[in-house]
Amino acid sequence: MSQGGITEDYTEKVSPEIKYIVESIAKSIHAFVIGVDVFCQDISKPLTKENGGILEINTMPEAYLNLYPVIGKQREYVIDTYVEKLLKENTTEKIVVIGQFNKDIPTLLRQKTFFGSYLEDTDYIGEFKEGDLFINSLKINSGLDKGKTLEGLKVNALLDAIIIHHRDWEDVISTGLGFDRIDLVILSKEISLNKEYMHLLRKYKRKGFIEKIKII
Repeated sequence: MSQGGITEDYTEKVSPEIKYIVESIAKSIHAFVIGVDVFCQDISKPLTKENGGILEINTMPEAYLNLYPVIGKQREYVIDTYVEKLLKENTTEKIVVIGQFNKDIPTLLRQKTFFGSYLEDTDYIGEFKEGDLFINSLKINSGLDKGKTLEGLKVNALLDAIIIHHRDWEDVISTGLGFDRIDLVILSKEISLNKEYMHLLRKYKRKGFIEKIKII
């Protein structure tokens, strides 16, 4: 702007993939707000080698430029959001899923009739399933190493919940459940028929390592 440029609001045009990446960066470096310079062909699409990338981030951006752009919608209500978020305490729910399910687990966790509204509609949910990484059911990346991806999810301070999917007990044995302490373990009925491993899960629950176990 110092060179004579003008500001234009693109809030509704930014792709959700870019939003998740930017918010993940901010949370992971423990910055309440950041400015991110994105250079791309089309900001409504994900960042790729062809479309563009992130140039730099600023931890002390001039936020008023976004609140009162020259072109587009003014967003002074963001100031109230800042205050609300600063006062909110955020704890990440740790959820482990074992077995195959036809239903979408994040959707079930938000249903009051099913889990008593375990998660809120506004929660950010990170999810690892069969080599794919999701945020709020939107695929961010695929073909990933399980261990490295779980490490990335755990340091992503954007997330209100992390869900780790295991295909079966063999998958659990090879990599572990994924957390030292777990808020919720969800199992398919077929998986729960294995008495030996169910005994171990209940043992962990009695010791306080698992808060709840649900079979669906």
